Amino acid sequence: MSQARKLKPALWMLATLLVALPVIQLGGCAAPSYYSQAISGHLSLMNKRESVDTMLEMDSVDPELARELELSIEIREFAVTQLHLPDNDSYTQFVSTGQDAVTWNVIATPEFSLVPRKWCFIVSGCVPYRGYFKIEAAEKLARKLAQDDFDTSVSPAIAYSTLGWFDDPLLDTMFQYN
Repeated sequence: MSQARKLKPALWMLATLLVALPVIQLGGCAAPSYYSQAISGHLSLMNKRESVDTMLEMDSVDPELARELELSIEIREFAVTQLHLPDNDSYTQFVSTGQDAVTWNVIATPEFSLVPRKWCFIVSGCVPYRGYFKIEAAEKLARKLAQDDFDTSVSPAIAYSTLGWFDDPLLDTMFQYN
């Protein structure tokens, strides 16, 4: 995949979000710094994408990873032909994060409760977690919430989805577990 093709969606997203930032600030319950880390983390992932087909042609690709990438092609084909899922460019690219998780989710409940706190966002609505691309940021929020008498958990996430807004890549973190 060419650098121009990788960069064009990223620039489009950045421009859209910069224009929409005032609206995002009014409509959600997250600070601009949260959105900033989310945007930069997403752009970093999107700019590291490598074509699965190109990777499979390279001799330097680990044989186990090559086997998993070949299987992902078969799974995608089944999803498109048998389940009639959209035939887009999702899962046709790969990103090596070099980490154990792609994001870390903070989950918080009031003390002695099983009902999680919800965070609301313009694009994804309200969800029972808050995701961070850096574990340190997730742990910082967990500590702050614990000081406010919440029980907290920081959980690694091995998968990442843009909920259909962009072509999601396969991630090395997805292949950690058989």
